[in-house]
Amino acid sequence: MAKANYIRVVIDRAIHRELDYLVPETLSERVGVGSRVRVPFRERSALATVVAILDHSEAEGLRSIEATFCARHLSITKHCAHWSNAVWRSCAKKPSFATRTATSSSSQPRILN
Repeated sequence: MAKANYIRVVIDRAIHRELDYLVPETLSERVGVGSRVRVPFRERSALATVVAILDHSEAEGLRSIEATFCARHLSITKHCAHWSNAVWRSCAKKPSFATRTATSSSSQPRILN
């Protein structure tokens, strides 16, 4: 991966434009197109996706990115999302359970599906 001095990102919020950020030298080797980064945005931090590596930027008042997320973190996140979705799907199925009904003459529970 080439050293990145400037990057263009799309923030994970409902703004419809790309923004440029500086890349600190300590993070420049870890940033590439498709990387996930944390950037300062207004008064908070926001997650963003890198869409371009730039040699220079015409934007004024650029701020530096705060962190990068390596592929290992992304694969763990993907695994957890897949696992939790599988659990949710199995829990969302119509449960079958035993219950006694008031009109039942038998003392045995009746299975309802």
